[in-house]
Amino acid sequence: HAAAPDRPAPPAPLPAAHALHKVLMEASGNRELVRVSIDRLALIQRFVQLCAPWLMSADALAQHRAILAALERGDAPTAVSLYEETSGVLVEVARTLRDKANEENSEWEMP
Repeated sequence: HAAAPDRPAPPAPLPAAHALHKVLMEASGNRELVRVSIDRLALIQRFVQLCAPWLMSADALAQHRAILAALERGDAPTAVSLYEETSGVLVEVARTLRDKANEENSEWEMP
């Protein structure tokens, strides 16, 4: 695409998170998970960049480090719980955006 060289690179935490999630999916050994999810990582990266840039923070980095530490200890339940916290934030952002769009669209309905 001709405009691609003009686009700014995503902030460093996004590609790092993308790489972490890719490694975690591949390490799961679940080839179907990787197959259906790998292309969605870029979409999630873009979503975070556009709709939840505050997630690219020292707290998010600490959360990813805690997930890795739990996995290294063999503590899968803690790793899953921490991952679900992060996922829950993204889901809540998406719901908020959906609800806001629905409210704005309802103002345009014909009487």
